[in-house]
Amino acid sequence: MSVQETVESFDRHGTRLRGVLHRPVGQAPTAGLVMCYPFGEERKSAARVMTLAARVFCREGFCVLRFDYCGTGESDGCLETVTLGQWVEDIRQARLHLSKETGMSRVGVLGVRFGAALAAITPGDEGPLPFLVLWAPLWSGRSCVEECLRHLAATRLVVGGDREAENGFSDTSGTGGLDMGGFVLGPPLRSELEALELPRDAKVTADAVVVVHFSRQVAVPPEHEAMCRRLTSSTGVGRVVDVPARPFWVTASRYDPQPLVDRTIEALGACRAFESQ
Repeated sequence: MSVQETVESFDRHGTRLRGVLHRPVGQAPTAGLVMCYPFGEERKSAARVMTLAARVFCREGFCVLRFDYCGTGESDGCLETVTLGQWVEDIRQARLHLSKETGMSRVGVLGVRFGAALAAITPGDEGPLPFLVLWAPLWSGRSCVEECLRHLAATRLVVGGDREAENGFSDTSGTGGLDMGGFVLGPPLRSELEALELPRDAKVTADAVVVVHFSRQVAVPPEHEAMCRRLTSSTGVGRVVDVPARPFWVTASRYDPQPLVDRTIEALGACRAFESQ
């Protein structure tokens, strides 16, 4: 099946957000899917794999929207002044845009790492989402910052950085913000991120929830099971699945996302995600 890809631009209260919409050609789509990126160095490393994954989902019958949060990538806005609430609203507007452009009412969300945490705190517009997929989720904003700083420090050391790389960041502004290798967190966002904790701050539920753990010979964290239960609606079904795959958000290496997408769709089917279609 071929895939049609178009550059998209949509408005969130005066801020232009940009992304790419993937549509299946020659087949009626099964559902819509908004993809939520990780943050910082993980965003850069995951970019190609998420693009490939969007195409795989599309060939399996999904309309997929990838987009940049305000203040990142091609979207408008200033990262130094952005707030967590603005990113939550970005995801809501992305879902509305995808539904409007495709005519589909059945639109779910897939989040990766910190994108999964953002998805978890973004409430549905009217009741539970039809489905929610979380790949290797981070359950706290503080973990997000720490993971990004470690990733940045490792990257700098590999390319021959100085001893500042051991700390991963510098606060050159004197305002309490973080310069994370070009991703500058202003004090408001830094404060909000470091206070974020899940499942305490979760706002969304879904009728089908799939949490994917990337095993690497490590047991599934109990937080995954607890969060899956928390996010699943009272009449829904949730699954935590283990996938023996490399953490593609750590290194920008070649990675074929087909098995991961196949396993995700299989788990959504087990959660009866498409029974009411």
